[in-house]
Amino acid sequence: MIRGAGPDYPMGRHTRSRRPRSVGGRRPAPAPAGALGGAWAVAILLVAACGSPSPADGPLVSRVEQRGDTTVVSHLGGSRWEGPARLREEVRIGSLDGDGPEAFARVAEVAVAPNGNVFVFDGGVPRLSRFAPDGHFLGSIGTEGQGPGEYTANVSGMALLGDRVYLADPGRGTLVVFDTAGTSLGSAGPVDGLRSLFAPALADAGSGRIGVRVITDPWVPGERPPTPWPIGVERRSPDGSAVDTVPPPVLLGERVDIRATPWGGVLVAGQEAFRFELRGGGDGPLRVEGGFERAPFSDGERAAQARALAAIAAADGESSVDAPPLKPAWVEYLFTPGGRVYARRPRVHEDGEPAWTLPLYQPSVLDVFERDGTYLGEIRLPDRARPVVATDEHLWVVELGEFDEAYVVRYRL
Repeated sequence: MIRGAGPDYPMGRHTRSRRPRSVGGRRPAPAPAGALGGAWAVAILLVAACGSPSPADGPLVSRVEQRGDTTVVSHLGGSRWEGPARLREEVRIGSLDGDGPEAFARVAEVAVAPNGNVFVFDGGVPRLSRFAPDGHFLGSIGTEGQGPGEYTANVSGMALLGDRVYLADPGRGTLVVFDTAGTSLGSAGPVDGLRSLFAPALADAGSGRIGVRVITDPWVPGERPPTPWPIGVERRSPDGSAVDTVPPPVLLGERVDIRATPWGGVLVAGQEAFRFELRGGGDGPLRVEGGFERAPFSDGERAAQARALAAIAAADGESSVDAPPLKPAWVEYLFTPGGRVYARRPRVHEDGEPAWTLPLYQPSVLDVFERDGTYLGEIRLPDRARPVVATDEHLWVVELGEFDEAYVVRYRL
């Protein structure tokens, strides 16, 4: 089933008898509770939910100052848009019934080409599919296997670079490459540090290069890497050869996460505070500090999180740890070709059992910043949705339906 253009939709679950509603206008009714899948427990810190009022309401108030060689932009309140943005659905790809390419089992990665074609990697099959801008199926690419031009179900990153599609296959420590027409170009690698299932592992690093998130310190594959994982970025040429490496960054004394940006630099950020830095790309460091408050876990969320943490600890033969009282700050980042940063922020959840089964699909919002740090405003995501690709005009998300069936949806801002 492929649904095309439609009216505005709210932050709600899509069922088989879906009715038009409004995105971002009012709070939806709570959805039925779900059970946390054990395989997804490692993503527990991505939980979020809807809440109000919005910190984006009202005129933008911000401060810009210089601290050493770093320009710091502090968001104090309001936004350039003076309120949440609305999303209008244009294309929906997916099916509840059948076993065709639109009946996704587990959408792991999505990439969108400049011509609008959509590449979807379904890790549950596994299968890499190509769809036209209007959602029509164009064909499958490659096959499952261990040879050149083949992939496994453990793909944990996908990126487009020119006319090439790259898949990160950490189980084999290699990149699988196709052209955008679907022809296999073999494998690029090996990538020594690409051995763990953290995602997204790949990104456009600008200047015709691809950024690969890797563990940079020496360690033996199959053994547990050091904690915290020393993750940096290797920038590689189109043939897969390494150009340079950005080591694991530090931000204000804290080891943080890192992402390659399409304008040639990196974004570094932690989870304890609303701040991230843009480094490189021809400009001096720019730090963005958001004037938001971290959302607390509801009682139901903490109970679900405690069960997940206990299961992880038992599997590792360790003692369980207490679930934290506060959710992380920003937990995911998307970049647009025009230079905007989309930072995913958890929201407050209603009391009771959380209405989710997979933490990656928790309700949340995207805070949108220009490359100079200006806060444009927030985008309220549908319930049970994971943002995957952003442009200055469109947002692609993966949404789960009532029976956890997946849909790949294009919204216009």
